[in-house]
Parts: sequence; structure tokens; C-alpha cells
Amino acid sequence: MSRSQFPLSDSQMQALPAELRGVLKSVIDFYDAQLTQLRKENAKLQKRVTQLETRLSKNSQNSSKPPSSDPAYDKKSDKKKPSGKKRGGQPGHKRHQRKLVPVEECKSVQDFIPEACQHCGEKLSGKDEQPIRHQVYELPEIVPIIDEYRLHQLTCPHCNKSTRAPIPVDVPIHHSGPRLVAFSSLMITKFNMSHRKVALFLKKYCGIPCSTGLPSKYQRLAASSLEVPYRQIETAIQKSEVVHLDETIYKLLKKVGYLWNAITRDYSLFRLTSSRKKVVAQEILDEDFSGMIITDRYVGYDWVPILRRQLCWAHLIRDFKSMAESKHEASRLVGESLLASSKVIFENWNRFKEGKMKRSTLQRKSKVWGREVDAALEEGMENGNNDVGGTCRHIWRRSDALWTFIRRENIEPTNNAAERALRPAIIKRNLSFGVDSESGRQFLERMLSIIATSEQQNIDTYAYLQSTLTAQLTGKPTPKLL
Repeated sequence: MSRSQFPLSDSQMQALPAELRGVLKSVIDFYDAQLTQLRKENAKLQKRVTQLETRLSKNSQNSSKPPSSDPAYDKKSDKKKPSGKKRGGQPGHKRHQRKLVPVEECKSVQDFIPEACQHCGEKLSGKDEQPIRHQVYELPEIVPIIDEYRLHQLTCPHCNKSTRAPIPVDVPIHHSGPRLVAFSSLMITKFNMSHRKVALFLKKYCGIPCSTGLPSKYQRLAASSLEVPYRQIETAIQKSEVVHLDETIYKLLKKVGYLWNAITRDYSLFRLTSSRKKVVAQEILDEDFSGMIITDRYVGYDWVPILRRQLCWAHLIRDFKSMAESKHEASRLVGESLLASSKVIFENWNRFKEGKMKRSTLQRKSKVWGREVDAALEEGMENGNNDVGGTCRHIWRRSDALWTFIRRENIEPTNNAAERALRPAIIKRNLSFGVDSESGRQFLERMLSIIATSEQQNIDTYAYLQSTLTAQLTGKPTPKLL
């Protein structure tokens, strides 16, 4: 209670005995202090409530959260209007069907000839020169191939000492061949199976004795055989003209780690580390890297000159949607303005990609878009709330990196390539307990890199893994992947 709010006037207070005036003054001072403290706490609580409400409103549409984190009740329905057509293939569409394999590749070929007419019962003879071919696929019975190597030991009649025949160089010293190790490694990574499930599958359905610890041994063998191609990919990435970069949380040695990826048109590199600092990106690309990078707004990439960097517009649009959903009117207007500009930019970009617009026209129009976006960002910095002002300031300071895709060829406006490449690893992360050993770390980052790159290079991953394991076994050079 402030003095001005006290129900007694100054003259009335002066008319009171001095002792009573002292007591009343102490009461007023006490409650003034209490009121001040309560106001401070109320302001803090209001700020906290605002932060929590903002956090609850975040989803995959207005933040970097994955779609899988959206609650079931908040799933956005498809905004496309129903076409009125039935589901499935439409009349006139190109038919997709399984191609018949050559007769020579079939295990058996059986002819079925009708003996009598199905209409009148008359006996039939002859042969159809173009019968309908119906092929049925079936899995073979899975029986393991077991080779036994007998190492004989003989005694020398001269010195009376024994000599045992050595294992040939092309025979594994362990009990699993390259094909089995490659198959198990793919089940662990590409098909997201746990070690326990891999062991169960091999034992129950393949007839191969397998303990739960054996897949870990396969990991070490596969990781060792892939060291050379992994380094080749790393070198190729560092020499590339354009690289997409991204990172995500991944449990490492029972602590928080980060899985980084660097993606180009032809190569994919994954690196699992305990740090998210810029030094990791510098190690991946090399400090002398002279190409272009496409990333989100993370400051760990700020060491690359701004004119050699493209900020991901997909991430920016999610930021703009968050602004547009703000309860703060000025912030909401800024977000709506930036979303409107983004829509126009991508409409024109898509026309350019379809060959309906020249780059010179795109560059001329981008000058207008640039002024509009800068004006909206400046408005957000001046009149937006704290969060929106900070976001606008962060983007504005890197505004030159918004338009690299307009200035330069072969630059995409989004970092979708890196995000798509990370999805398989994220799915595996969500199904596992992370990586608990150094050998497991090497296996994960090398296998993810080889699988992704081999698919980009149109190479059979399974066959390539077998070849690297065989080369390691026989001491021959590792087959090139690139």
C-alpha cells in the first residue's frame, strides 16, 4: 500500500498521536515492501507462463521439432481440397507392373495345355506359341553354407617336432564369412535391428549359431574394413563446391552427443562426436574449405564467410510461422509479412526451376523481395517482443546469406537434402539406446556414410561391403567407392 493509497489524509495523520503515527508508518513501509516483492514475482511468473505457452505452441510447422513430436490431437489435416476422384490409379495413367525375368533365370518352367474345349468338350491338340506367362517368386529355404578346413599336423622324422598347416589367407580366422558380416551390418544400420534381434534372426531363421555379443564383433570387422572409403568420402566432401550441413542429438557413451552430416550431390559423410561446437564443422570441411555451404541459422557455421553461405529458407519459414502465431500484435504482423514474402519467393523460384523464368528475371525481382524482407526484419527488431526481436536481429545480421541461391548457380534455398539424409539415423536413434563404445561410434558413422554414398553412386551396398571385407581378409587393397 503506497502512501497515496492510505485512507487517511496528511492532516488526519498529523492529528494522531506521535506513537500511533510511527506504528502506522511502519505498517505502510512493511506492506509497501511486500507489494513491491509480489509485483516482481508476478512479473517473473507472467514471463514464465508466456515462455511455457510459447513452448507448448511449438510444433513441426513453426520450429525445428520433428513431425513425430507433434501430439496426435494436433495433427494438421491435409489442406488440399478433395479432387472427387476415387483412390488408386486413374484412367489413362501409365501402368506399373513387375517385369518378367528371362526363362533362363527361372528355376523351372511348366506348361499347362488344355485337353478339351471348355465350351463343347471337343478334344484339343497343338501348342500355343505365345502362352500367358505367370511367374511366382518364392524365398529359398535358408540353409547356411558351412565350409570345414582341416589343419593337419605332422611330426618331422628328422627333428621330431610338429608342424601344423596354416589357415589360407582367404579363409576367415573367425567363424563368419564376409557375406554374413555384411548382411548383419546392414540389418543393424539400414534396417534398424537391435543386436539381440539380429542374433535371434540368424539363429532362428538362418540356422547360424549366434550369441547376442556376436553382432558387436561383426561391427568391429565392418568398421575396420570401411576406414579407407570413409576417408575417401571425407576428402571428396572437403573438395566439393557445395555442401549441405546439419546436426542432431545422438546419445554417445551414455552422454549427449551429436551426429553431424555433410551432404553433396554425390557423397554423404556422417560424424558422431560429443561436441556441437564449430570446431567439428571445421574438421569435417577443413579450415581451408573454399566451397559454399547450405545450413540453418546455427552460429557454429558463422566461420564460413557470409557470401559463401546459404541460410535454409525451410527453417526460416518455420520461424516466420512462429512469429505469425504470436499473441503480440506487432510480432504477429511481422511474421505474416515475412510469410507472405516467402510465398512469393518460392512461387517464383519454382517457376525458375521449371524453366519458365530466366535467372536474370529472378535476380531483378529479388531486389524487391530483399527490401521487403529487410523492412519486416527491422520492424521486428524495433517493435517485436524479445523473442521475435532476437530472431529478427539474428537473421538480419546474416541477410546476405538469404539470397545466395539467387546469385549463384547450383545452390538450393533449403537444407532439405541434409535433413532427409539424417532421417534414417534419427529413426535408428529413436529405436536404440545410442552408441556405447568407440568401435560402435566408428561403425555407425562409417556405415551410414557408405550406405548413403553407395546409393548416390548407384552401387550395390551389400556387394560393396562384401568386397571390402574380403579385401581386408586377403590383404588386398580396399575397392574404391567413389
